[in-house]
Amino acid sequence: MDELKNLIKEKAGVTDEQAAKAVEIMAAYVKERVPGIIHGQLDKIFAGKHLEDSIRDQAGELGTEVKERAEGLAKDLKEAFEGAFKTKKT
Repeated sequence: MDELKNLIKEKAGVTDEQAAKAVEIMAAYVKERVPGIIHGQLDKIFAGKHLEDSIRDQAGELGTEVKERAEGLAKDLKEAFEGAFKTKKT
């Protein structure tokens, strides 16, 4: 947000407080007009992060979550199959 705030200060000739308020107003305005699913991305953009970096980070987090859930599912399935075969043998 500092990068955008400084740009507004420089281009509009306003104070830090005015520039910060302008960024806050712009962020709220844009968020009201887009789906909630991209609000997190917008927050990162207004904070000065590039969209590509933000998406890459999010994809990495998603990949980790998918991997963890798949491992948990595989463990649950293994236990279920082992339990099913143990009951049939007895």
